[in-house]
Amino acid sequence: MSPRFLLKYKLEYVMDCYFRQFWYDRRLVFNFPGLDEFSLSWLFLDRVWKPDTFFLNGKKSHLHRITVPNKFLRLRKDGFLMYSMRLTIKASCPMHLRKFPLDSQSCPLLIGSYGYRSDDIVYEWDRERPVVVEENVELSQYRLVNYTTDHVPKFIRGVDVYSVLKTEFHLRRNIGYFVLQLYVPCGLIVSCSWVSFWIDPAAVPARVQLGVTTVLTMTTMGFGGRAQMPRVSYATALDSFVIICFSFVFAVMIEYAVINFFDKIAGDMKKLLQDRGVKKKTLPDTADLNSEQPRSASMLNMSSPSSHIYSEIAEAESPADQDAHLKASDGTEHRKSLSLLAAPLIDSLKRNIERRKSEMSLHLPSLPIVSQRRKSEASLTKPPIPVITVTGNEGDTEDPVEEECVREEIQGGRHIAESDVVHISCDDVYEEDFDENRNENEDKESGCLGYVNIVLNFLGKCIMKPWKSWKNANIMPREEEISRMIITGETPDKFSKIDIESRKYFPIAFCILMTSYWFAYMYYITDEFPVAKEQVF
Repeated sequence: MSPRFLLKYKLEYVMDCYFRQFWYDRRLVFNFPGLDEFSLSWLFLDRVWKPDTFFLNGKKSHLHRITVPNKFLRLRKDGFLMYSMRLTIKASCPMHLRKFPLDSQSCPLLIGSYGYRSDDIVYEWDRERPVVVEENVELSQYRLVNYTTDHVPKFIRGVDVYSVLKTEFHLRRNIGYFVLQLYVPCGLIVSCSWVSFWIDPAAVPARVQLGVTTVLTMTTMGFGGRAQMPRVSYATALDSFVIICFSFVFAVMIEYAVINFFDKIAGDMKKLLQDRGVKKKTLPDTADLNSEQPRSASMLNMSSPSSHIYSEIAEAESPADQDAHLKASDGTEHRKSLSLLAAPLIDSLKRNIERRKSEMSLHLPSLPIVSQRRKSEASLTKPPIPVITVTGNEGDTEDPVEEECVREEIQGGRHIAESDVVHISCDDVYEEDFDENRNENEDKESGCLGYVNIVLNFLGKCIMKPWKSWKNANIMPREEEISRMIITGETPDKFSKIDIESRKYFPIAFCILMTSYWFAYMYYITDEFPVAKEQVF
């Protein structure tokens, strides 16, 4: 048998082959001088007995008849016959497509007699060349790895036993087409969606259009061409890859929706705080002042508690009197004019100090004044030194006079309160030694459990680290930060923390998932197809 293959996704394969059968018929033995073999026409086949061979797992097979029926018969003088025909066989193949398109398939072909039982006819493979595959056979999506032959002497069909031959063709799919048409384009689309993290969040049309375009493109490429894909009830490797890529593209849109939602919360919170009375502390714009106002009066016109007094003095003075302090020879008037000029600068410094204190109060707790802290430290008395006395056991008799002498010797004439004296008995010391020995034994017994606890603690840290990172990121807008920004007049960052963290974690997560994907489908998930035991031939 010389096959040529065409494998389809409908759990079947088509094979074009030359099917040859050999058998002996002693009734056709002849002895003609100089003639050892006859080549008979296909018209002679109707007068010769032939086995009723058919394909047990065949679906639709036919004999080629252009230009004549493609079959012939050869008869040797010892009664040996060779019957050959050209067939196109469509047979069922129980494909296991969980690894598609990284799968390998094993397609069987069962050959047997339709009416003759094993008592009447027995099928056997040719010992020298049971199956011959042409060298120039090439498949578009598969590569023929190997083929095996087997003989099933007792194949039960109904209540009768038949002789059946079995051959299996082991094929491995070529993934070049799928890499170029699906894997690489889908990966590039996912990478293009990450460009959204570098676009200004205020550019709403740009980010929304990029997200929607990538999602629609991924949907068209991954799920649009399902007509050429296997129609199975379980998820294939290609489905898993497309779902992973689609999830990342969709997550980019969700990420921008979250950013927009947080910005709206921050805006509403800022408006609410402004309504409560939190305002920006800034100096008035000097460009709005009257250009004809004198220099001394313009310097005095500042937002300070005494600014109105300076402005009234400046208005009361005439233009001639305003510059009189520069010409006066009296020292009193000269000092008065200098104090008037220095007053606005002093008020400005006070306001800067108050603003700095308000900024620090948002982050740091209030510190005590140095003088008060020093007074409190000076007021503290030196703590008493406790006196420890060691006594005997409970059953021992002690001389109270000796105990008092020891205590007086330790105190050295210094008055020590009774509450500062700690009494330790020998029983307590022995109990502590016993507890230490018991703890050492328990530590030795729990040595193996210690390693288990270390491993569990390590796994717990690995699992809790992302949660702690998320908790410490402070992504949600807080009232303290918004109040500080209103007071200090700071503007929010152009990119939020979510965008900044997404630039790092999205590519890392995608690379980890892709590595796990290829490792799992290349080495872990197998191509074995679950078959019931009673169906194994």
